Amino acid sequence: MPFTISHAGFVLPLRGRVSAHVLCGLIVGSVAPDFPYFVRAFGVASFAHTVLGAVCVSVPIGWALCLIFRLSFRRITLLLPRPHADFIAAWGLDRAVPKHGFIAIGGAIFGGAMFHNFCDSFTHKSGVAVSMFPVLSREVFSIGGEPLPLFRILQYSGSILGLMMICGTYFFALRRHCRARGRTMGRGAAGWRSLLSLMSVTMGIAVAFNAEFIPRALELYPLRVFAFQFLITWVPIVGLAFLCLAMIRGRPTTNSPRVSPHPKPGGSGSEPES
Repeated sequence: MPFTISHAGFVLPLRGRVSAHVLCGLIVGSVAPDFPYFVRAFGVASFAHTVLGAVCVSVPIGWALCLIFRLSFRRITLLLPRPHADFIAAWGLDRAVPKHGFIAIGGAIFGGAMFHNFCDSFTHKSGVAVSMFPVLSREVFSIGGEPLPLFRILQYSGSILGLMMICGTYFFALRRHCRARGRTMGRGAAGWRSLLSLMSVTMGIAVAFNAEFIPRALELYPLRVFAFQFLITWVPIVGLAFLCLAMIRGRPTTNSPRVSPHPKPGGSGSEPES
């Protein structure tokens, strides 16, 4: 799929059926095979899209991402505007994990990576499913003279559907969270300005780095090349910038409110959505 994060949308239906840590492992695993692209390690990325690569590449990457997110979780939530900060803090991803939980998380990372590879096998020219089922390579229509086979249509539509599932799941869960506590969803304008500024600056940097790929005409193939080069440049830049900003500005203080996962009746704490 053109958008790596779209894979995560298809594991979200498991939300409420598995623990928050296992769901986090599934989400991280579902995007891990594409991470070598972000450091231009294209050969490693191709290997990560195999069963052995899922074990040797995707699982270690997934564990590293889980560790980074766990260590920075509290600071990240303090950086986000409300009510998102309270809502995400209630997920409790910085809580202690029992010993048997690490096995479940490792299995979830591997399962998420294999799900990613399964999806890509139907949506990429080099995919196993595409080679097994010739119908997936059949041209459906063309745009600007470039043929669009069925596997590429599945790739684009799957990306859109995955993003819609992520946005929809988050929106409705956040709305339930706010309604249960009598809060509005449109708070924290200052926080949004900071995040939007960060995204705008990093997007400008990514465009500048890939100026040579900016298409000179509205043709599908040059647009695809530019979009790919832009994304594998922008994602690591904005991720590192956000993490650094969280480390600098999201420092917990003694006055920072601690969100309780099990509030008393009538209290002001938050609890994880189910």
